[in-house]
Amino acid sequence: MSANLVGGHLPPGLWFFLFWLSTLLAVIYVGVPVLAVGVSVWWATFRARRDAPRWLVRRARLGRLTGIGVGALAGIVLTWFGRAMVAPAAVGVGYLSGVLVAELLAVQQPSGPLRVASLQPRNARRYLPRWAIPVAVTVSVPVMAGPLAVIAAQHFGWAWEVTPALFLPLAVVAALALGLGAIALRRVELVPLAAEGGPEVDEGVRRNTARAVAGAVVGIELLLLAALALVLGDELGSTVDNLASPILLSSAAALAVAAVLVWCVLGWWKRVPPPESTLVPAGPTPPEPPSFHASKIA
Repeated sequence: MSANLVGGHLPPGLWFFLFWLSTLLAVIYVGVPVLAVGVSVWWATFRARRDAPRWLVRRARLGRLTGIGVGALAGIVLTWFGRAMVAPAAVGVGYLSGVLVAELLAVQQPSGPLRVASLQPRNARRYLPRWAIPVAVTVSVPVMAGPLAVIAAQHFGWAWEVTPALFLPLAVVAALALGLGAIALRRVELVPLAAEGGPEVDEGVRRNTARAVAGAVVGIELLLLAALALVLGDELGSTVDNLASPILLSSAAALAVAAVLVWCVLGWWKRVPPPESTLVPAGPTPPEPPSFHASKIA
């Protein structure tokens, strides 16, 4: 349908009908990740206003929601051109780009009084669950190896009527997500993210940004693996192997649900502790020690 839509050679009425039908399908296809992650971002940043500087929360919300919107538009365009299987992952790439631009590149450098920083070497992995990076890398391997696997299968005469170009967009988006994630985590380690407040605020912002990056990367890779399983299930369904097709299709649905859940959970804005200057010690105030002058008079 999309090939005829782009190529023309259709009556105007039918062309507009197919155009709007394709647009409706695209909105539905990308609407689930956009709605779930968008609501999660809005609600998490709304709650974070109670204990985090408003400008930090506003910057995070604006960057993430703008990235989701740009990714949704890219997903709709991809659906028009017959690449609907990468449309949900395009939303994740847009979200990841929004985090990178708004929270890591366009950061006001600290100025004014001398800041206190920890001497401990920064490593973005300590802000993440231990499983986040291994899962992202492991899931990306079969997706990026898809075109090579098809070429090898064709060489030995095992491939169906499938071309490597069918899996190439999945591999490209998977590699792009890993590259953007690596750049973003490196920026988390190097850049002072909070221009105001003490090291506690800076560490809290680093943790939230690193978790958002990891959640987007893991979500993208899981969505791409779901698309790969969907394509394989569709191809197997048209052949004699009718048992593997429903298994692959069920796995694709489970992977898509898991992708959105991981994305939302890791991207949730956790509490940022207030600066040291605003902390008030608990309990009664200890009495002041007597001064030297008072003890001399006594």
